[in-house]
Amino acid sequence: MYNPRSASRPEGFARALEVLSEAGCGERIVIFARALTTPEEKIETVILRDAQPEMADMRTLVIVANSATRRVGRWVYAPRHVR
Repeated sequence: MYNPRSASRPEGFARALEVLSEAGCGERIVIFARALTTPEEKIETVILRDAQPEMADMRTLVIVANSATRRVGRWVYAPRHVR
């Protein structure tokens, strides 16, 4: 999700997190990548049930991983083929 939350529309992203949680995605990895390539860059990885709407703003890219995605140290790995 690109530009998921702003001061004029804060409720939409909160609802998106609710929908994903209700769909049983609470253990999915979510990556919050804010202000990439700037001195304010911040990348945070959490599981969906710990994600808060306030973690995103209009400078944030939010990636919701698939069910096969795993953390490997500080990296996130999504295999191409799940068997």
